[in-house]
Amino acid sequence: MNGLIYQTATPSQEELVDLYGAVGWTAYTRDPERLAAAVSASLAVAAARQDGELVGLTRVVGDGQTIVYLQDVLVRPAHQRRGIGRELIRRVLEPYRDVRQKVLITDDEPAQRAFYESMGFTETGDLGYPIRTACSSPSSTASPARYGTHPPSSTRPSRRSGRWSYWTTRSTSRPPVDERWPTCSPPSQSWSAT
Repeated sequence: MNGLIYQTATPSQEELVDLYGAVGWTAYTRDPERLAAAVSASLAVAAARQDGELVGLTRVVGDGQTIVYLQDVLVRPAHQRRGIGRELIRRVLEPYRDVRQKVLITDDEPAQRAFYESMGFTETGDLGYPIRTACSSPSSTASPARYGTHPPSSTRPSRRSGRWSYWTTRSTSRPPVDERWPTCSPPSQSWSAT
């Protein structure tokens, strides 16, 4: 792809609103200042430009030492399926290769599942041991947080019951009890990358 460059500079507010709008993430574009502030507050940002136009972006948030969250992997529809998202993820996670846990939350769609599995991620429900969760959300029936356990996938009736999918790069071997880190998630899926 001629003219494609990758960079770590944070795009302008106008570019962010345009890109997020192009992929249909209008919940973010309703408050451009908050969107720009969120992206600027990220641990790292990776952007892709084609002939100067912002065509892709991803970022990580977290403490950068023990956990990072892969956030907002976006590629303009006309530029998808060309390896841009894969390269953005590789670049944004590279500085955190020694971080113990890398997590992402994404829509629970088959195409996204296939993509993240190809990147080495695994649904946390597929780890073979329960993942304890504690999550606070406006729709939560418990206050302040909802607690639960995601059983291994072999004991769950359906992995496609929720809207969200949860992934992490954590080892697939069962950790000692004192090393199990909670994962916050609504009652659906969690994922982990090996």
